[in-house]
Amino acid sequence: MRGEVARLQGEREEVTRQGERLHNGAREQLLDGAREWLCNGISTYAVREKRK
Repeated sequence: MRGEVARLQGEREEVTRQGERLHNGAREQLLDGAREWLCNGISTYAVREKRK
């Protein structure tokens, strides 16, 4: 029984680590997307201001 409990705890910890990696990866992608969107917006604004 103890072996089974230890195995299940190990599996749970591994799933938690995998979830954390996925979460961190998703957060990085979101930040990259937001950064790109913001930079594009600033560039567009700068071009419009130059044309005035």
